[in-house]
Amino acid sequence: MRRGVTPQPNTMERSATAAYTPKEWVWNGSVVYAGASIPLQVPLYLSRDEVMPEGSGILKDLLQIFNEDTMRIYNAVLSGQRVLFVGYNHAAGDVCKFAMAAASMISPPLEGILHRVFPYANLTDLSFIETQGFIAGVTNPVFEENTRWWDLLCVLNLPEKSGVCMTVEEKLKEDERHHKRSGPSQQQVTEDKDARVEKSRLTARRHDALFIEKVLSCITVVGDDMIKSMFHDYTRQILQECLEAKKTLQKSSQQELMSKSDAVQPPVPSTDNARVLRFLSSGNAKSLDLEEDPWAHPSDEGVTSLGEAFSGAQLRRDILCLQTTETFVDDDIIEMFERLDTALQTEASLQVMLTLMTESAGGLHPIASGLLHSTQQVRLHALSLLRRLSSFPSTRASIASLNQFWEMAYQRAVKMEVELHSKSELTGEEHET
Repeated sequence: MRRGVTPQPNTMERSATAAYTPKEWVWNGSVVYAGASIPLQVPLYLSRDEVMPEGSGILKDLLQIFNEDTMRIYNAVLSGQRVLFVGYNHAAGDVCKFAMAAASMISPPLEGILHRVFPYANLTDLSFIETQGFIAGVTNPVFEENTRWWDLLCVLNLPEKSGVCMTVEEKLKEDERHHKRSGPSQQQVTEDKDARVEKSRLTARRHDALFIEKVLSCITVVGDDMIKSMFHDYTRQILQECLEAKKTLQKSSQQELMSKSDAVQPPVPSTDNARVLRFLSSGNAKSLDLEEDPWAHPSDEGVTSLGEAFSGAQLRRDILCLQTTETFVDDDIIEMFERLDTALQTEASLQVMLTLMTESAGGLHPIASGLLHSTQQVRLHALSLLRRLSSFPSTRASIASLNQFWEMAYQRAVKMEVELHSKSELTGEEHET
């Protein structure tokens, strides 16, 4: 069940919501040690690879310190670079918080991020440096000077509520201006002057700028859980681009192998997207297997693949299309709703669908909007999906999360279906008489 579903007044499902939605997501207590009471917080529900429980506020702190530079940290973590937070004369707990916040931007939906997070590290144990794409927090300025140990340096200045991000190249230039000399870099930063790659970088930066502007504009009015959802949705969009690029590359490689002469040239894959290329070459690329099939975890009891006819990748494409496309051709949307209605029959499959329809992306709005579509087939399939959601205990609360408008539309559709069914039964009895 999605987190963030709360009981709403005057809804027909409020009793079901109260029965299946926890009142609290975190247990708060305290431990007495050496005469001092230490607060203790234990999350009651955590999804796979979730870094911190909602309500911790760590992501808000990261945004308020680094502002637009948060996207530099985000892209570094996404591409598997080594990210180091340095807080000279700062409390270790503060530095730990920022290392965890950086991971929480992409974990989930990416897997394995927690295994390379080192919230607090020191010179007595440098084994974390051998971890590919680590995210670490330190308080010793010695780490700052050893540029071969990191790819992106994030220097904290919490008293002034500011922070600075630097790459190795930027750090070396900064040291030259101050007549300082840093340790040699393990790898030199090179510029790719390819016009297509540069264009893709500018496009990614523009998208990042629009996204972070949206996040910063609502940081004072929404909670940490909503901000995390916004980052997770943004990450899923990027993963979708990577998934499509991966398929294009595979298809191109197959065509190249099949080509027996230079006369037949395979199409050039559209892999000039710099961010996609960096992701595909990083250790994070293994997460594409999960993104391609939400049923990829055999350990989840009752969740199995739907087969070739409707795979997890197809589900993701359909949901993403419903969330982002403004206008549809009637035949396309009819086919999409029919495919969803036919395939999503079990409680487990509906649970997977709900994980893809987060509150920050509109929740069930894309499905509920089908109730008002001009085509009858779409209206019937949308109603069928919503009624099926209300029939299972674990998904019933999602219906209660609909706003008042869509709730009224759903109730009206149910009422019309009941009336139509009653009329058909009366007509049948009259014919028999």
